[in-house]
Amino acid sequence: MQILQLPKVRKTASRSSQHPDKRKYIVQSGFAVKSKDSALLRVFRELQTISPDDFPYASGYLLRAFVERVAHLYAKKNGVGINGKKLHEIIAACCDKLATQGATNAQLKPLRVMANKIDEPTSPDTLGASVHMTMVPTASGLKAKWEELSPGLRLMLDRLG
Repeated sequence: MQILQLPKVRKTASRSSQHPDKRKYIVQSGFAVKSKDSALLRVFRELQTISPDDFPYASGYLLRAFVERVAHLYAKKNGVGINGKKLHEIIAACCDKLATQGATNAQLKPLRVMANKIDEPTSPDTLGASVHMTMVPTASGLKAKWEELSPGLRLMLDRLG
């Protein structure tokens, strides 16, 4: 009598997704920027390839520079005045304009907090403090800031055309 043996089915263990702090870079790999603005593209390219573990100060500066460039470009394209305004005021004005374009309060919340709470980790003042060496940025902190801000940045980027 011959016994028929079925082929062995290989079981693959399911794995959890990688913890965001284990990501090598600040920017998630799926985040893309399409723009004709060469300064924005250059800053984004550096931000997406710099190691925040090795260069936390430079990474913090690039994150702030990217946020600032996106806000300025969005404000300019959408008629939001920027002359003489500080970055947090520009971001607040951009939020107001985004709201008129259909963005929800939930979508705008991280940007509004950034603009209105000076001691918030994502505020321009706090991001700038690391540039001026009064605060020490960490890789995990910068990645968390990106995760909070990237949806709002995406709203502005998508409306740049």
